[in-house]
Amino acid sequence: MPEKQIESVSGLMDKKKTYAYQMKRFNTAVKNEFYFEAMLIVYAMIEDRLIAFLYHSGVIADRNGKLTFGTTKNKECLREIVQKYGGLKPNQKIILTQIGNKRIVIKALMQWLENADNITRDMKYLWTLKNQYESLDAGELSRVIDDMEDWLRYRNELIHALMNKNVESTNKQLSMRVEEGMYYARFIDSQVKIIKKGGKIRKSINLSAK
Repeated sequence: MPEKQIESVSGLMDKKKTYAYQMKRFNTAVKNEFYFEAMLIVYAMIEDRLIAFLYHSGVIADRNGKLTFGTTKNKECLREIVQKYGGLKPNQKIILTQIGNKRIVIKALMQWLENADNITRDMKYLWTLKNQYESLDAGELSRVIDDMEDWLRYRNELIHALMNKNVESTNKQLSMRVEEGMYYARFIDSQVKIIKKGGKIRKSINLSAK
């Protein structure tokens, strides 16, 4: 793996500092109609909040590592959920570095929640996951995860083929798409705050709740 050229945040305070700085930069970009910079920041926020959602759900043990799917305590049940509700094939690997796979896992968890009627206390992880998830705005979260697919497709088309796009058509949608993306990022963040409360989900499989 190539060596990183940019140093990562060193802790919670550094993370907060980074978020505050980038939000200030975002607001300045929108004010001055620098929408390409604004979209870059929004995309980074969406991906970061998706990672946070999976992290506090116990789907990944370390958000600063390789984003490995599950742990020895919950990998099997998570795979069953994603196979049943996310279309995962039996031997298919889940590569969580890809934003599309993050969305698939979250959507599968939301669909599992709708059908999780037979979870008992002895299923410690799933019991805790279900109880914490019941406070989510599950309907809106599912809608956001679905609608995000079109937003991501637009973003990719814009970034990877900008010089082949009609200027008027590009400028017509750009500010609206930036606003739409920021709504997604902020909404997912509001749901992260719900599931991380007390660190209960991660503690149920003996993971650090920080």
